[in-house]
Amino acid sequence: MAEEKMIINLKSVAERKRHYETVFVISPSVADAASKEISDKNAKLVSDTNGTILRQDDWGKKRMAYMIEKHAMGHYYFFRYVGTQDTVKAFERSLKLDANILRFQTVKLSEPLSKDEISRLVERASKEQSFAPSIRGDEDDMALDGSY
Repeated sequence: MAEEKMIINLKSVAERKRHYETVFVISPSVADAASKEISDKNAKLVSDTNGTILRQDDWGKKRMAYMIEKHAMGHYYFFRYVGTQDTVKAFERSLKLDANILRFQTVKLSEPLSKDEISRLVERASKEQSFAPSIRGDEDDMALDGSY
């Protein structure tokens, strides 16, 4: 009985580019200039690890759904990019090590992409509009008041 063994080239698996989104929340006590610096540092990190940033948005300070480290507000940033597993690992490691980052979430949006698909994503991303999501209405202050 001849068994065919599949040989998987791990290097090629790690080099496959996929489409990702990452949202991270910075502590509201951090100055706006420092928040922008954190965002720029992470954008450079994505570019340095052979990633392509499709969109980088500053959603501003928003009320969070629940308190995190005694903060009711957070400064939200949104990144959409194409990169490898190493890009995501480096990005998330940078976010984990930064004490000013309250939370982050990365979502894989696609399976491996061809070069044509990546170029179409780059073209389309520049034309898209982005709106920061609203967790609650502005007039809903019950969570902040503590009066239930």
